[in-house]
Amino acid sequence: METRVERDSLGELRVPRRAYWGIRTGRRLARGVLGQRYPRRLIHGVSALVRAITMAMEDAEVLRVDEGEWVSAAAQELSDAMLDAEVVVDAATDWNGEDLVLNVREVVKNRANELMGGDVGVNQPISLERHVTPRINPAGVFRLGALVGAAILVRDELLSRLDGEAHQAAEALLAELVLIDSSALGVDPGEGKQILRRLSGILGVEFRAGSPAPLTPSLNALVGALPNGAAATASQALAAAYGAAFTACPGASGVWAPLLVRGLEAAARA
Repeated sequence: METRVERDSLGELRVPRRAYWGIRTGRRLARGVLGQRYPRRLIHGVSALVRAITMAMEDAEVLRVDEGEWVSAAAQELSDAMLDAEVVVDAATDWNGEDLVLNVREVVKNRANELMGGDVGVNQPISLERHVTPRINPAGVFRLGALVGAAILVRDELLSRLDGEAHQAAEALLAELVLIDSSALGVDPGEGKQILRRLSGILGVEFRAGSPAPLTPSLNALVGALPNGAAATASQALAAAYGAAFTACPGASGVWAPLLVRGLEAAARA
């Protein structure tokens, strides 16, 4: 396998020549992996949020339009499932989701440079520190990106398949998922409002500023209304695990977020 050498403050590391992920993701992989991949909807939610943040940075003239357009295009490719194979960090060892966000940021940075005619694996003209969600709290990106991914999953895969009580329960859950506390990103209220406006435009769902209520009651109502008993039981177990993890340790989003998305995926298959 052909490799390239990347460098950071800790030294050098060889990564696959054509990989869009880079040295920082490679260092995470070097710690060891257990082979648990992130749900694709969670990845796509994080990627969509990165794109919305980039567009808000353009609006605020923090990024030049030409720079922002390429970063946004790369993030769109990832949220459209075109680059899923480039997300390689292990969900089982990522306590707060920051490894996933770093992986996504490196993929977006390298793909943006390639789209601009540059090389993969360099930090110019698009750099990680200046152009791809700088100053944004990565744990907040993960936490909110997971809720975004869950909301799109409910809209696209649940509402179209369910009717009656189950459909009503899915609608109620979606209404809670679109309430986003943008302060988790470490931005001021004005920046947060613009990010949510951009996110709503990207995904065609109205995300609103607010303090989300605990999701466990809505999840329990949804899985309790599903027609397939076995699938409902599996979904209920995941929903309960999510609720316990979220209540006991809100910072452990790397634990509860995959459970939330996988539980909703199980509900979609019911």
